[in-house]
Amino acid sequence: MAHAGTTCMRFFLLAIAVLSSSPACVLGQSRAPIVVLVHGRGHLEDDTASLRRSWKASLDTALRQVQMPALADDDVRLAWYADVLDPSEDHGCVVSSAASDTGGFETFARDFLGSLASALPKQESREIRPLLGDMLYAVDPSRRCATQRRVGTVIDAALSEDRPVIVVAYSLGAMITYAELDRRGVSANRPAIRLITVGSPLGNAEIREILGEPAGNLRLPRAVASWENVYDPHDAFSAPLGAEITGVVDRELPNQAATDPHHASRYLQHRVTGQAIARAICASTPRQPEQCSGL
Repeated sequence: MAHAGTTCMRFFLLAIAVLSSSPACVLGQSRAPIVVLVHGRGHLEDDTASLRRSWKASLDTALRQVQMPALADDDVRLAWYADVLDPSEDHGCVVSSAASDTGGFETFARDFLGSLASALPKQESREIRPLLGDMLYAVDPSRRCATQRRVGTVIDAALSEDRPVIVVAYSLGAMITYAELDRRGVSANRPAIRLITVGSPLGNAEIREILGEPAGNLRLPRAVASWENVYDPHDAFSAPLGAEITGVVDRELPNQAATDPHHASRYLQHRVTGQAIARAICASTPRQPEQCSGL
């Protein structure tokens, strides 16, 4: 009997050792959040993998400035929607009649922009087709719907892994992300989302209206646990949001000389953005690294 008891004890200790060395999900330990990147306008001719690597490198630069480790490559996802706005392709989704133009202008605009894109000389296509895509986004609710669905699909895939999710959305991507998250409710069995917008025009009602989005009041989406908005007052396309939306914390970039204050890499590499991402990581991680204490 003593031998049997010893064997059982050894088995018990072995089981504990195996569990202790297994993935974090077994013991319910904290796991690193998934970071979903949402790009801005253009990029129709760009390579998705290259853009993801470039943006990750920029965010890693920002995190280094606040003494945080680089993001794991597998933890960074890109929500790609540029192809949805290709005027020479037929993308879209069904929208309510209230959001659609019953006068036929949307159909005319889609056909006109599509024909124009098809007629472009090859050497001019790279620069002009993205501009036509921007126009299509502004006039066609079905295209706006399709971009939101594309972003939502990537976010849902991240949420399905039952890990914290941080969404970093830039420029037009911030508007698309907001529209997608705003229509969502809170799911009891899914983690809340931490949102970081950079260079976002959401705070500018005139730009929202030009791009076909409602110019009315904004609100904190129910699926969002926290929202930091990084903006530059010298960037005509970005604006603060905190005075308009309760729960949003604005982070202003310091006054710096820059050839293009709206450039994505400037926002993504900046220490202010690094601090925002670090705070989101720390808030998502019960076992916080010691770097979190200084944020």
